Amino acid sequence: MRRGEAIGLRWEDVDLDGKCLSVVQQITEVHGRGVVGTPKTKRGTRVIPIDGDTVAILRRHQEMQDVERAAWGPAWNDAGLVFTREDGRPLRPEFATRHFQALAQQSGLPAIRLHDLRHTNASQFGSRGGDEGGLRPART
Repeated sequence: MRRGEAIGLRWEDVDLDGKCLSVVQQITEVHGRGVVGTPKTKRGTRVIPIDGDTVAILRRHQEMQDVERAAWGPAWNDAGLVFTREDGRPLRPEFATRHFQALAQQSGLPAIRLHDLRHTNASQFGSRGGDEGGLRPART
């Protein structure tokens, strides 16, 4: 997924039981304001299969988000997004990039652009024959 697609992902577009998610929107920043729009390209609207480990991580993330929602009470901003600030507001694209860079540095990983993860994932997927655990790149 592209950065904007990930931060624009809604829970309603995630099917944990079916092990897939639908990319139907993205969040970009225009003149300092978050803007919800369609994916970058026509082929950007797609269904992506997710593996069992990712499903488990997303379930835990959803539970943690429910705890945050309860703690914030009526001040919670319910945009229905998977990845949010602690009060439910959408993430800014640049925050996602800076946060990724900080985590990578703390982990001692080599410097890589967030966008380059898309290419790395595609390369690794292809080197495994494109069918790891029955998952194939989705084209819709």
